[in-house]
Amino acid sequence: MLNTRKACSLGYVLFLAMSCSMLNSNVLTAEVCQQNSGDGGHHSFGEEPLDMGSGFVLYEGSFSYEGNLDHSLRMIHCQSGKSIAAATFVREGQEIVVDDVKQEAKNFLIQAVSSDETFSLSDLRAGLSKIGAKAKLDDEAATKEVCGCALFYPTLRGDKEPYEARI
Repeated sequence: MLNTRKACSLGYVLFLAMSCSMLNSNVLTAEVCQQNSGDGGHHSFGEEPLDMGSGFVLYEGSFSYEGNLDHSLRMIHCQSGKSIAAATFVREGQEIVVDDVKQEAKNFLIQAVSSDETFSLSDLRAGLSKIGAKAKLDDEAATKEVCGCALFYPTLRGDKEPYEARI
């Protein structure tokens, strides 16, 4: 004879386990952001986004093609959607076009954001350029939320289109 109370309890436990499993598969993580970055090409190497604090997220990545290698940093201000991109190492064949300033540039950005001083993205671009990075300011507000901002600062989305992960 079937014990309906146990069968119902077991069914409920299985239902909860499956529901939690489905929920966890859609959870946004830094690893998901990394997997969703770039074009997915096999020569593209992206890092997980880094929470810089104060509503800033940093992406770091490299791209190699036909003997060339680029390394760059991109820091996004999540509330405004504005960003700064910096080439921190560029090699075209055997020629070094931008010296390797990866660590100096990353340290500069971390120190700037964590300091008590007020700065603009233009100030950061100028500082990165002094270090030797080839920095560019994108002062047009993004219309779509990026993964790192959705992960670390979801309340700063504003009117931007919400980020949707390709899981």
